[in-house]
Amino acid sequence: MRMVFDESSAPDRLEWAYVLRPVGVEVIALTQDTRGPVVGWDSDPLLSYSDEPQLWKPDAPAPLTGLRPAVPGLTATRPPAAVPPSARQPTTHR
Repeated sequence: MRMVFDESSAPDRLEWAYVLRPVGVEVIALTQDTRGPVVGWDSDPLLSYSDEPQLWKPDAPAPLTGLRPAVPGLTATRPPAAVPPSARQPTTHR
């Protein structure tokens, strides 16, 4: 399902806008500005960003608040022993 709102069709006042750019997602705090910083496509998905609109300045980096706590089972670097045997790739020995 695709949801697109503008000033006339939004259920409440819009606070944030997200614009897909070739280099990442531009995050615009509409209560502060008409442009925002771009969060690159190669950004670490474990980073946590501020939800304070006044920190999202157009010509500044996206405001980080730190790393999110790791969620067991959802990290890309979990050890092989943590992978269930049914999910392991078969090995061929010669």
